[in-house]
Amino acid sequence: MPKAHKQRTDAEFETYVDGELLPGLQDAEKSISYQELERQLQGEMDEVVAHRIQLLKHKKNIDSRVSALHAANEDLRKVRKRIRADQFSYTVDPNTSLYKGGLNATWTPDGSNPYKGVFRFEGSAGFNDAENKSWFPLKYVPTDSDFSEYKGFEFSSRVDSIAGTPVLHGGVVGWATNLQRCEHQLDADSDATHFRNPGKMYFRKKACDQPPASDVIDFVGDDEDLIFSIRPAYRLYTKMSNRGPDGVDRAVSDIHLLDGVRAIRHMTAAQITSLDSGAQKWVSTRKRWVFRFDNVEDPKDTTTMRYVDKNQVVTTGSACPRRYHSRTSYPQVADPLADGQTNAHGAVGYGKLCPRANVQSLEIRPFFKLGTWISADEVIEIEISDVKLFK
Repeated sequence: MPKAHKQRTDAEFETYVDGELLPGLQDAEKSISYQELERQLQGEMDEVVAHRIQLLKHKKNIDSRVSALHAANEDLRKVRKRIRADQFSYTVDPNTSLYKGGLNATWTPDGSNPYKGVFRFEGSAGFNDAENKSWFPLKYVPTDSDFSEYKGFEFSSRVDSIAGTPVLHGGVVGWATNLQRCEHQLDADSDATHFRNPGKMYFRKKACDQPPASDVIDFVGDDEDLIFSIRPAYRLYTKMSNRGPDGVDRAVSDIHLLDGVRAIRHMTAAQITSLDSGAQKWVSTRKRWVFRFDNVEDPKDTTTMRYVDKNQVVTTGSACPRRYHSRTSYPQVADPLADGQTNAHGAVGYGKLCPRANVQSLEIRPFFKLGTWISADEVIEIEISDVKLFK
């Protein structure tokens, strides 16, 4: 079958005309051949145009399907802005209470992944505050301060103790299948599982002292409705500041009590439990935090939550601790509209719009206190990655 003209290169087309079509023809015959060639080319052009129109129709159809799918599924929202690790910075503020720093804290963007960095803290360096505690605000100052088009933000965190004698402080953790990821290769000493990505059951089985509490293992509700006590843990905070029409900067989002596992990388399970019989050797884990700005729900406004504490005591509903529940339900301390109105649980900041037309900063804020979240010789690394604003 002859090759279509649209498939020929310029050189192949010239060879076809001069080497195959025209040799031996008189001028009158050449004229007829040229006319036939023009007809063939026009036919192929019409065919290409028809194909292009059909492809555009198909593309429009798929675009409509994608828009409808994303509009109906929050997990498939379109990301509009990713924030590079080198756009975040940490600076000590000696003039602000509990922002005086210490611990030889350093933020280092990753050399190969521009959207990942590591915050390192050394207990032996001590604090710059006599109270031996401080916030360490990792701050992003946007060049475009209008966040009005964004519905929220998200990031991943991983907390590892890598040296020293760790503090094994507890926390309250919830696990949803799509919000946490283990390292693919577990520490050989972690447990007996052979799973490469163990997911929720790994955390459930290790959540309580042995034997495991059946309320954790056998819980059949939504994953996000189950929270439980673990040791050791670590707690993160975030904060967003917006400048109002009066020129005053106010915290319009101030998220607390983001508890996650802290993996002790340099000790065996036996060494950890010798320090605290209720502590666990957790596999190093990245947890995804997702937050909608507007109309945040109080996590205590629930009847479905189930909490299992360190003594395997089960609490349900609004009696459960106020912790991260979902992208629309988390501990929000800021009162965005500053009207002081409290909800049924005596809390402000819930069920309101979040002003964000002139954002001055977005912070991810580790907090350390000697003897609670870090020991005098412990070294902790907090990996922050994949920070995004989404629509």
